[in-house]
Amino acid sequence: MPIGSAIAADRYFYVSSIGALFIIGIMIDWLYQNRAGFRKSMPIIAGALMVLLTSMSFTRSKIWKSDITLFQDVLKYYPKNGFITGNVGWSYLTAKDTTQAIFFYEKANELGWHTDEIYVKMADIYFAKKEYTKAIENYLAAMKLKPDKKELKNLYWAVATCFYYTEDQATATKYVNMALAEDKKNFFAHNVMGLVHTKDKNYTAAVQSFQEAIKYNKKFYDPYINLGHALDEQGLYNQSIPYYEKAIKIDSIQQTAWKNIGVAYDKMGQWQKTVDLWKRASKVFPNDAAYEYNIALKLGQNGLEAEAVKYLQSAARRGEPNAQLLARGRGITF
Repeated sequence: MPIGSAIAADRYFYVSSIGALFIIGIMIDWLYQNRAGFRKSMPIIAGALMVLLTSMSFTRSKIWKSDITLFQDVLKYYPKNGFITGNVGWSYLTAKDTTQAIFFYEKANELGWHTDEIYVKMADIYFAKKEYTKAIENYLAAMKLKPDKKELKNLYWAVATCFYYTEDQATATKYVNMALAEDKKNFFAHNVMGLVHTKDKNYTAAVQSFQEAIKYNKKFYDPYINLGHALDEQGLYNQSIPYYEKAIKIDSIQQTAWKNIGVAYDKMGQWQKTVDLWKRASKVFPNDAAYEYNIALKLGQNGLEAEAVKYLQSAARRGEPNAQLLARGRGITF
């Protein structure tokens, strides 16, 4: 019985070979017992066979080194096979090489191998690369191929997100509603709906949507950040800060949250809290010298020039281009 996409496979030989190998075993045993010449040559035959099989196994192990080398070897013999080409793409995706994955997925499509899995994988890659138009094309192609597949219906929110970023709010809303019709607890969909409402400046509805997303998944940091932004847009900075802090508590490397808290404090006239926060952030993001540069600006704006110069020099030494430009313009060495 075929299992998966393979109609025939080597593994199907294992059980069916028992009878034939049993007969061969009896014949070898009979020769060993009744033919002295065979019995004497048996160690030589066995040794030669072991050397041969060992050599073959060693050679083959180079091809089985990874999924990529294995499927690339198969592709040499079947270059026009879309299924195998798609598997090469899958092996590159597993190795996190999305450029090669896309290349082989596209090639598989050209060869006529169209599957919803390939379209979804390509869409996910384009989504991550923020190439939303291409992501939409592939998500919709997958859905068209399998319109009744439940797993694809779970992607309505992803399609909605793509339409949101391509400024098509009406279509984004359409797919959000489709997602919520499938599952009213879909926190991704509620989050996207909040983004749409924010774009439309319907902040009351936006806050409500983000709160729905949080209700259904309290560990999802996006709606906390987005809710904070919706409150900032209304000038409610003191209310937005706790949501940004919650996002940071869930995931400490959310830079948007760190930056927005600093801006919120600054908007409220509490520049010292902004500086203190960005000092903390510079430790969380040691490779980002922009925090030190912004600290220098804020200190300089508030008369603490000596300390500002110290942070400016540090940021410039670490390669922050704006800090280097400002330092040179002021004649400050770094």
